[in-house]
Amino acid sequence: MHGGSEPTTIAGQLAAFTHGFSLKTAPPEVVKSAQLVLLDSLGCALGALGCDAARILEESIEDFGGGNSEATLFGSGLRTNVLNAVIVNGTLVRYLDASDAYIVLTPSGGSAGAHPSDAVAMVLALAERQGDRKS
Repeated sequence: MHGGSEPTTIAGQLAAFTHGFSLKTAPPEVVKSAQLVLLDSLGCALGALGCDAARILEESIEDFGGGNSEATLFGSGLRTNVLNAVIVNGTLVRYLDASDAYIVLTPSGGSAGAHPSDAVAMVLALAERQGDRKS
């Protein structure tokens, strides 16, 4: 990244990949998979709207002032900081634990990894914040 050298850290490699990524050149099956994960995650969040866990978290956010208006909470539309949005929205996505099956097999034959929906709340909150900064 600096002076043409390749990044050596995993974070640097991910940043370089993300910076060079274009949806236009992504394989169609990758785009379709990403769309399905997003829709699955949002469907799970919609199903969990009104659950006690998210309601208590949202009330706590309101009690403490909500923070910067960077990202939106699913359902209520309350604007809060990214961290609060990730906590509440992530709770909604995972509350019903109804995400489709997702298993990553390791070379040794075991399984590992997390469901891709675990990242959806974070990605959407950060994207919303960054989008607001550009306008």
